Amino acid sequence: MAGRAWLEWRQAVGAVQDAITEAAATLGEPRWAVETALRAAADRPETPDA
Repeated sequence: MAGRAWLEWRQAVGAVQDAITEAAATLGEPRWAVETALRAAADRPETPDA
């Protein structure tokens, strides 16, 4: 079971990495800059207005 969970996690990570690479190419930005911006946004999620 643990092996399957790892495989599914690895596939998900691969999909995210591919999306970051594609976004960087589309935006004409360095891949590291897109990943850094994504990480920063994930660290500070928007809170809905109360």
